[in-house]
Amino acid sequence: MMIYSKTFRQPEPLSQKELYNKALDYLSRREYTRYELQQKLAQYTDNQDDIASVLERLIERNLQSDKRFSENFIHSKQAKYGNGRLIENLKQKGVNLQDASEFLPDKETQLATAVAILHKKLGTPRRLTANEQQKAYRFLQYRGFSMEIIHNALKIWEKEED
Repeated sequence: MMIYSKTFRQPEPLSQKELYNKALDYLSRREYTRYELQQKLAQYTDNQDDIASVLERLIERNLQSDKRFSENFIHSKQAKYGNGRLIENLKQKGVNLQDASEFLPDKETQLATAVAILHKKLGTPRRLTANEQQKAYRFLQYRGFSMEIIHNALKIWEKEED
């Protein structure tokens, strides 16, 4: 009986042109931050200079933009999350928060979002027990809303019962 051993060899690192094409392939599917794209391209080469030059070329041609990513990301997630959660997610993706701050929802928008989330989560407005109120606070805190907004949203939601 023969036993075959499969040995995998490491693929050759990609050239700068191939890296550029790989980056275009990624960007054709969705927006990526510079940091995310850098991580993806690092799988194909150890040459950080090539990666940096590819990323600069993409930025010069406006094919990659952290600002545009921030705008799209915030726009798509603001109906579910508060600013705290949005900011934390953007930090994890390597976005400079100065680029993103102009797209963050204002307090009135966040308040309306929090009330809408309460409607979806708790249903018909009613007087909450202390335990239910704590659960609602924790839930909205997890979603990234500030204590001020949570407090006001709960007041508005409970008053709608009248």
